[in-house]
Amino acid sequence: MSTRHPSRPTTSASTARPPTAPPRPPLKVDPTAHVADKASITGTFPISIAASAVVHPYARLTSTSGPIEIGEGAVVWERAIVGEGAAGESGDAERKTTLGRYVVIEAGASIGAGAHIGERSVVEVGAKVGVGCAISEVSSAVSSYLYNFYEYEHLLFQDIHHRVCVTFA
Repeated sequence: MSTRHPSRPTTSASTARPPTAPPRPPLKVDPTAHVADKASITGTFPISIAASAVVHPYARLTSTSGPIEIGEGAVVWERAIVGEGAAGESGDAERKTTLGRYVVIEAGASIGAGAHIGERSVVEVGAKVGVGCAISEVSSAVSSYLYNFYEYEHLLFQDIHHRVCVTFA
């Protein structure tokens, strides 16, 4: 014989709430682009992926701080994060994160919201490009030999607040 305690609420399948999924952004993907099923795409601002671009499994595109535009032939590798905003920041439609044509974002690299990566540039394994920073065309952000530098040969990092734009883990 079972007894019910009035102080204990009962739960049933009809009252239990399913976990909520993160919001899905408006997504525009060229038919020739490839986005892996296991890529994480979240946010509220639009994300556009151009022709022949590739987003690998476990890559993360986050448009909660602004829109994301991935250029033709760009490649975003596993565990790379694109569009990551600063904690507690609200979104802004003007803060567009842009990966130019044929850009490569290697595994574990992080691109902050509002960053601009110039055409044919490479952000190597583990490199972090800060919020609102820019890397010029045909550049390489490497994870060794450079630590908190603004300029190094063909690398140009710019930020209107003169913050360090690239850091390395």
